[in-house]
Amino acid sequence: MKVSILCADLSSNCLGRSYVLARALERRYRVEIVGPAFGDGIWEPLATAPCRYRAWPAERRATSFPVLRRLAEWVDGDIIYANKPLAASYGVALWARLQRPRPLILDIDDWDAAFVRDALSGLQGWPRVRYLLGSTLRPHLNHGLWNNLLFDSLTRHADARTVSNSFLARRYGGAIVWHGRDTDTFRPPPEDRAESRQRHGIDADEPLVVFLGTLHPYKGVEDLIEALAGMGGDAPALLLVGVGDDPVSRRTLETAKRRLRGRVHCYGPQRFDRVPEFLSLADAAIVPQRDTRATRGQMPAKLFDAMALGVPAISTAVSDIPEVLDGAGWVVPPGSPEALREAIRARFADPEEAARRASIARLRCAELYSWDAMARDLDDVFASVLEAQPPR
Repeated sequence: MKVSILCADLSSNCLGRSYVLARALERRYRVEIVGPAFGDGIWEPLATAPCRYRAWPAERRATSFPVLRRLAEWVDGDIIYANKPLAASYGVALWARLQRPRPLILDIDDWDAAFVRDALSGLQGWPRVRYLLGSTLRPHLNHGLWNNLLFDSLTRHADARTVSNSFLARRYGGAIVWHGRDTDTFRPPPEDRAESRQRHGIDADEPLVVFLGTLHPYKGVEDLIEALAGMGGDAPALLLVGVGDDPVSRRTLETAKRRLRGRVHCYGPQRFDRVPEFLSLADAAIVPQRDTRATRGQMPAKLFDAMALGVPAISTAVSDIPEVLDGAGWVVPPGSPEALREAIRARFADPEEAARRASIARLRCAELYSWDAMARDLDDVFASVLEAQPPR
């Protein structure tokens, strides 16, 4: 039996969720990820990953909207699984089901409608008018206001729903399928960390914390910089991995280098299979998520990266993080550099306790947040849908 996973943009980080769902499902089904690519090819971190992609080159012009209808003809799976309630994924899925009736499952991994509302509230004058005009003239684009609001209101028309955290489960209903990791691949590295650090130009005994991901303000990297700057000469160095070349990232990186007196190691976006290599360089992984309307509906995947690799994790009390990391890391109030600073100090003050918590995190990730655990949860969802509506 074949599953067609609809991704809203195979050239962006939308692909990340579609990919982990595909890898979990391929234990039981033939799986293909289908969707438009609004950028240049497949999203680079997963471009060479072992997964079957069918990407339709699309443009951001209004004339690209008919492409989404033609995409529905590519959706030949016995089950349709749309990632995100957007025109380019869920809209295509609804059209494909109309053409040939079959089960349709919708996955919601973020509260995207809240992200666009927050973005709109931060715009005034001409930028606000331009955004609303663009959303109207190009309604198929993923960051458009009307796209998000319309398809967010249509989620009940799916035969079943899966979500990535408990906030989304309360809002939309459906089964929680965590954004897990392959704990057979993401595991503590066998090699000496000193050798790995040497390859990256990092001293073997240098205290080091890592922030992995893009430098969006809601991810709280500014709070981390402030926390480290307040530690003076006792501060560990900061490893930033996944830094983009956009204005916000450049400005944040300049701030980090200035406030931390150059004790910053920086790397751009990396392939998914290189994440363990970089995370394992650090003494702690920091996930300083801020508390916003949008982040309450988001569960940062980088936390599961650290847990799977046995890297001590420090994060904030947002979304399901307190429950996921309970007793297996450090959880502090969001938006508090002072609390973050004390947690970092606690991690370096007691290496044995840090190792104990990291070990608990690794075991918990393998049991609850691995691809095997995802596969079990997905089996239940798919079985119930197939029982109610067997494929023709």
